[in-house]
Amino acid sequence: MNQPISSLNLPDSIIGKLANLGFNYCNDLGENVAQRANIPDYGSLKRAPKRCTALELCESESNWKPVTSFIPQLDCLLSKEIASGVVTELCGLPGTGRTQICLHLAVGVAGETVFIHTNNNLSVERLKEIAEKFVPDVGALMQKLLCIEATNFTELRATVQFLKTWLSNNQIRLLIVDSIAWPLKQQPLMERPHLIYRLFQELRILANLHNFAIVVTNDLTTRNTGATSSSFGDSFYHIVNNRILLSRVNNRFCAKTLKSANKNSEVFFKFE
Repeated sequence: MNQPISSLNLPDSIIGKLANLGFNYCNDLGENVAQRANIPDYGSLKRAPKRCTALELCESESNWKPVTSFIPQLDCLLSKEIASGVVTELCGLPGTGRTQICLHLAVGVAGETVFIHTNNNLSVERLKEIAEKFVPDVGALMQKLLCIEATNFTELRATVQFLKTWLSNNQIRLLIVDSIAWPLKQQPLMERPHLIYRLFQELRILANLHNFAIVVTNDLTTRNTGATSSSFGDSFYHIVNNRILLSRVNNRFCAKTLKSANKNSEVFFKFE
């Protein structure tokens, strides 16, 4: 049976353009036509999803070694949330420990991390300080950690394209985006939901293919009602698997799950 082009994850504008040109089914499209229509990764769009049994899923989850932050109270919460193929969001106001947790996690996986920083907030000195406390060979850890600066959405998308090739020859356990808010807020409001969906669709494919977890940080925004919530509203809420709200009172930090497949929990902790 021919697969309709309308079944693909494409903007309505491109689907309409193809229909006007007489292309209604995937079999009508060749790679040349797809390129002229500006359809990225056309081959992966029409490819059948990866299949596995429930037993294989269970075995894969049981083989995943929990990621540690070296903060026992925080690990009680994060060990249940951060897993292969799963997107975990850390949201909070500035100063609530989002970047600090990301640095701890990068050290906790012995540097097997891609750390994408978008607003010049990556402190290599702080990363080194954390590593010196918890790992014997700081140099080896720093050598394995790939840091990428992506200050706008174009650079972020280019980073994802780069990773598709780079991950073929390199193994990681964790991909961090700190923060997702900065590059997306530069985009037109109406385009954000589609951009978010396409970006995380590609990241999920890579995460499942190469067996790594995804952690992203996000800002809080004030709604018309006066309540605060994670930026980008429902579009982002349905993209992430887990959402953890971070807050701070004096030198005491709090992490609270707002969305999780596990029972919601709340922990208090300090950075040493």
